Amino acid sequence: MAEGNYSLSDVASVIGNGSGRREDDLLGFLLIIMLLGGGNGFFGNRQNFATQDQVQQGFDNQNTMANQREILSAITNGTAQSVAATNQTFHDTMAYIGDKYAELDRDILGINSMVQQSIANENQCCCNTLRAIDGVKFDAAQNAAAIQANCTANTQKVLDALAQNKISALEEQV
Repeated sequence: MAEGNYSLSDVASVIGNGSGRREDDLLGFLLIIMLLGGGNGFFGNRQNFATQDQVQQGFDNQNTMANQREILSAITNGTAQSVAATNQTFHDTMAYIGDKYAELDRDILGINSMVQQSIANENQCCCNTLRAIDGVKFDAAQNAAAIQANCTANTQKVLDALAQNKISALEEQV
């Protein structure tokens, strides 16, 4: 741009220091207008001074920029709060999951202990059952042997009686 042809928005953007104080912005704005003087020296040609509409437009631009800074600040604060809330939710969720994992781990260890005890009880039961079966087999074998011995003795008595009868019959014949 050529010297002296600055718009009020150009001036407002130069003097806007971001402090948010309207007195500083207004003072800087008036100082720039007085020093520039339309490009014809200090208070040179008065025809190049800003009109009332241009000055109002400059103030409106400054108000718009201040509003934009306020909106940006609100957005930044809202974003920071949202991130903080998200982080807190994440940490709370992770703590909850950790607690549930610890509970699950304790439950699994308890179940594992019960399963091992059940297996031990089952093994003991099987051993007791096998010993009982062995006892029944032994008793059955003894009973079978006794029955066989009794049968043999009875058979022998019958054979002895037959032999005695045969001997007696032979003696009578002689």
